Amino acid sequence: MNELGQRVQDLFQELVHGPASGRASVAITSFADRDLVDLNPSNPRAARIRAILAKDPRRGVTLAVGKGTIFEVPEGGGRYTENYSAVDEATSISKAVVAGRFREKVRTDSEDRVVSSEGTVDVPPPITARWGRLFINPFRRTSVEFLEYEPY
Repeated sequence: MNELGQRVQDLFQELVHGPASGRASVAITSFADRDLVDLNPSNPRAARIRAILAKDPRRGVTLAVGKGTIFEVPEGGGRYTENYSAVDEATSISKAVVAGRFREKVRTDSEDRVVSSEGTVDVPPPITARWGRLFINPFRRTSVEFLEYEPY
């Protein structure tokens, strides 16, 4: 695991022993090209956080939050904040999610696969991430969920 990945793993461990003490667990899975670090809440109405850490540190860190929101934090940070490092951005997003300050709008297809998402983390100022598939069969039924998550 590279330095950025180790710092994100340490962040999740700090959250498990701090704000989410006794209410979350950390799971780590390694693959040839990436590591996954999951922060799993014990509260089923809280949002899970998965950090996807590429072996190449230039790829930054991707945080998959809740059912379908993706926050892509570049190696140098600064994508969602003006002057935060990548670890500081991941920290502010993760702490807000643990505190229950995260909501998302998710569109799923008839097989319950996420086809688009818009998630907002309530930190000053609010951070919103959006994504969607480029092609969606117009004849396939989709449904929209508005999810408000609870604290860990």
